[in-house]
Amino acid sequence: MSHNFRIRTLGTETDILHLLIPNCLDTLTAYDLQDKIESCIRAGFFKYIIDLSDAKYVSSAGIQVLILLQSQMETKHGKVILTNTPEKICSLFAKIGITEMFGMADTLSQALYLVESDEQ
Repeated sequence: MSHNFRIRTLGTETDILHLLIPNCLDTLTAYDLQDKIESCIRAGFFKYIIDLSDAKYVSSAGIQVLILLQSQMETKHGKVILTNTPEKICSLFAKIGITEMFGMADTLSQALYLVESDEQ
């Protein structure tokens, strides 16, 4: 089952993946996202901008997928930036203590800058 994640490449080298999360990152959606991410990692992508602007809800399974991606990127010297994160979801991440795990940006252009400036 596909949950219509929008995935596109970004950056000067088009080696950054921009993933737009749909309005609900629940258990079913999270497993679909995990499958898509694993496929992208196998294809050699190690820089991710996760756009949460449409997200209204993130389940524990969704959080687990994001944490797993961050852990995998640490071992591969990759990068994960969360962007356009709604206040409600930011508060949730802060309450459970995972905000510091991720790079955070208010806008897509900020996130792109953070990933590309880290490459220099």
